[in-house]
Amino acid sequence: MLLDEHRERGRIDLRRFYARRMRRLLPASLLVIALTSVLTPFVVPRVERSSFVGDARGSLLYVANWRFIASGQSYFDLFTSPSPFRHLWSLAIEEQFYLCWPFLMAWALRRGGRGAVGGASLILAGLSTGWMAWLAFSADLPASGDPSRLHFGTDTHAMGLFVGAAGAMLWQPWRAAVTPSQSARLAWDAAGLGALCLLLGAFFVIEEREPLLFRGGYLALSILCAVLHTLRDRLSAEQVAHLGSQLPLMVRGALFDQWRPGHKAKKIHKEAEFLDLIRRRLPPSVKVEPKSAAIAI
Repeated sequence: MLLDEHRERGRIDLRRFYARRMRRLLPASLLVIALTSVLTPFVVPRVERSSFVGDARGSLLYVANWRFIASGQSYFDLFTSPSPFRHLWSLAIEEQFYLCWPFLMAWALRRGGRGAVGGASLILAGLSTGWMAWLAFSADLPASGDPSRLHFGTDTHAMGLFVGAAGAMLWQPWRAAVTPSQSARLAWDAAGLGALCLLLGAFFVIEEREPLLFRGGYLALSILCAVLHTLRDRLSAEQVAHLGSQLPLMVRGALFDQWRPGHKAKKIHKEAEFLDLIRRRLPPSVKVEPKSAAIAI
């Protein structure tokens, strides 16, 4: 969004950007914090209410993550009741990022353009990862202690945001002067599907206190997410919108409409038959290729 504005207007209207962010997030955040503040005294034991006001204040100011660090709260402790505002720690990191990033981005765009911003984003992602890894090594975390400081810290857990920023700057295939070859598209499709498989495997195999997570693992997961995200660029916006809205109907039609009690099952043997089911549910203006349909599903 910021990049498009800079390309169209030659500058970034920071006041307009922050006004949009406030309209998007502030009403929902205030509602969540208000409802939590009202309901928490009825469900949280009195002994735990001492930190409640501080947690609410930190959440309201988008510094909940640093509030949890300062008060010694653990993200990983299974034997204590978590703060009712615990889930706002990641939103705090995101908003702190957006507080600083537009200024840095506007400055870098004036100095070196989109490539400079992408390169700076990758450097910052590496610095955040290196700082987390150094703290983990120096204190032998998580083997010798609670790694919540590493998990909550904006300085140690911002690599995902910087990887996303780098991807937005450096990956814009729709602006490429040369259409990629079929083999290049297939290779990138394979990379995206491989990233999906690795992410699913990590979800089921890696535990939250896995030492490798704090020694570059979060960066690796961020990169996998970025690679997976680029798969959407293989579909047009119209295809994504229609396929996304019609996906439940398409899956149901493919799996269940061909079989009903008392009727002889009609089995789908070929990929073309399945694609035909998809095409019949989309407007004629939407062109569906076999690869695009497989990726969308």
